[in-house]
Amino acid sequence: PAYRWDGTFLSIQNPDGSWPDQGIDLQGPPVPLSNSVTSTSETDAASSKAVKTAYDRGSAGIAAVETL
Repeated sequence: PAYRWDGTFLSIQNPDGSWPDQGIDLQGPPVPLSNSVTSTSETDAASSKAVKTAYDRGSAGIAAVETL
């Protein structure tokens, strides 16, 4: 079937050739972000700040071990 996009909405043409009033929103709900580097949440995503902090801590740990 034919389809069309309108922003984040996908519409699929009906068998009679008509189009639905509104398609399916494929964007989904926003995902909450967290700055925590110790979070165990399965529903929040790590922010770029959390990722950088964790990376910096890991890099510092590797450097400390290498100097020993």
